Amino acid sequence: MPVMWVTPEELLARQERAKRAKKPMRAHVVSSTAPTRPCWVCTAPIRWAASESACRDQCRQLLWHESYRIDRIREESRRKGQRADIMLEQWARAIRFFNGVCAPFATADHIQPRYLGGPSTAANLIPACFACNVTKGGRRLEEVEDLPLAGLARVQAYVVWGEGLGR
Repeated sequence: MPVMWVTPEELLARQERAKRAKKPMRAHVVSSTAPTRPCWVCTAPIRWAASESACRDQCRQLLWHESYRIDRIREESRRKGQRADIMLEQWARAIRFFNGVCAPFATADHIQPRYLGGPSTAANLIPACFACNVTKGGRRLEEVEDLPLAGLARVQAYVVWGEGLGR
């Protein structure tokens, strides 16, 4: 029997109908052959057919906003003749790595500044709040003394983590 993808709202509606009818409802089971992918935002398994990258509406909205940010970064870098090959999945992975520590992520900060030739790639972009981005400014990490040590340690761990992924 093929697996039917059901949205969470549809599942709740079916459960309510089953309660009213006083019949036990069969559990919604996803077969082991059904493709389940992790959500790009929270890594929960995606169990509905409305999206290939988000597990729920909240995650989908966040991805939509972040895709707009990534498109702007790519367009600006191309206008300046700089390399820009960051993809939304890579950016979502960076956001997950920082796990909302510097939230809300209002900006994308270049580890190596653009004016020093820093590309807009997954290995060079980190999510940062506006205050941290302004504090760092156009300096390299080695030159920054104003940021908290915990923040610098997270960024350095991200750089090492990104190198381990082969980026």
